[in-house]
Amino acid sequence: MKKIGVLVKTHSPILLKDQECSSGKILKTRRYIPGIYLREAITNQLLQGRSSLNRCFDQLFCDSHRWGMEIVFPNCYPNLNAYTFPMLLPATAKSCRWKPGFIEDSSVDEQHGVFDTLLNQIIFQQVLASSIKSGRPSRSLTLIQDAYHRLIEQGTLYCNICHEVANAYQVEYAKPHGNFRQIPIRTYWQQPESALSSSRITAAASFAHHRKQQQGRCIEFISERTWFLGFSFLPTSLVDLYKESLESITHLGEGSGQRIGRVEITVREIEDHELSLRQRALKLNQKYHRIQKEYSLGRTDALITVNIQSETILRDQNGRPLTKLSSSFLAETIQRIYRQIAGEDLSAEEAACQEVVSFSRPVYTGGWKSSREATIAIARGSVFVFSFPNLSPKLFLALDHLEKHGLGEKRGEGYGQILICDPFHLEVGGVV
Repeated sequence: MKKIGVLVKTHSPILLKDQECSSGKILKTRRYIPGIYLREAITNQLLQGRSSLNRCFDQLFCDSHRWGMEIVFPNCYPNLNAYTFPMLLPATAKSCRWKPGFIEDSSVDEQHGVFDTLLNQIIFQQVLASSIKSGRPSRSLTLIQDAYHRLIEQGTLYCNICHEVANAYQVEYAKPHGNFRQIPIRTYWQQPESALSSSRITAAASFAHHRKQQQGRCIEFISERTWFLGFSFLPTSLVDLYKESLESITHLGEGSGQRIGRVEITVREIEDHELSLRQRALKLNQKYHRIQKEYSLGRTDALITVNIQSETILRDQNGRPLTKLSSSFLAETIQRIYRQIAGEDLSAEEAACQEVVSFSRPVYTGGWKSSREATIAIARGSVFVFSFPNLSPKLFLALDHLEKHGLGEKRGEGYGQILICDPFHLEVGGVV
């Protein structure tokens, strides 16, 4: 398996229509490139005979059983440049309501920092539960007060600098040279008449067809010279074909033409210098157990966090959409994956988990065209926390496979990308 990066650079304004945020006279663009755009751009070229890759259609789209996986066309998120990797702050990240942003980010004036609240919130809930069960009111009150003051002092409720209320803060960020920086994305608004001159309308058939309906509407575009980056994991034998097919794409988005939607795509192998899943999990649990010890909680469970990086579609056995990742769903998924890659069953004790806490919300999601059926998905940035009796090598093997190949339905279109044990959860007790 190789980690493959998909780098997209826009050479002209681009519109990635967002059905959910558009209404009336306003037509907004997405802030990222959904994987379905890449997948359908390749499909259209193949079906219209405009590509030399017709012979490879089956390998890209129909032979998932052959590779033991679905070929993923990832969501591509805004990036600072071609050499940094974008990440999404989890739902547990907070910042000052008046001056939000990373302290180290020199591109913005005077921010009060960003911090994570996950571990403090978990510990506070455990202190409350332990105090109620102890039957010692005075001791319980002291513990609860200590835990509450810890939340205040470490920014879980209020900003550490100005002591104003801390609000949820969810943006894409990168760490060039180890410093946290928010990734900006430049957009602008235009009327259809100015956005599309007569020469552009000739090239942009989809806009020309709907021009009468769009009179008076205001359209948002992503500016040219914007970088996007996504990644996927592929068998070595598919890398060259994957690279050739994606790099043949020259236009993306609505109304693609001579002056709109022009892109350049570069596909390359990425050397992964980040911490492994095992290392991230051990660091998270070391900090978790150290805080537990401060409050004499005496627990030995291990935490695993599942952070949703792209909209995730889950369904139960009856086909009904799920709005949360449950412990039973995760345990069944882990057992199925381990059986697939190891040829044997994972014991129920090793896969058993319990839900600790979750920070999530449902969203409606659809495809590229409005005719696609909308369905309920779990929103980006959602966080689910589970406890395991122990973290065995077999469990890590299954979790690593799950992180690389995604969770839920339509993973080939960019849905279901996850990050297990996000290192940002270690940014507790301080600001960055």
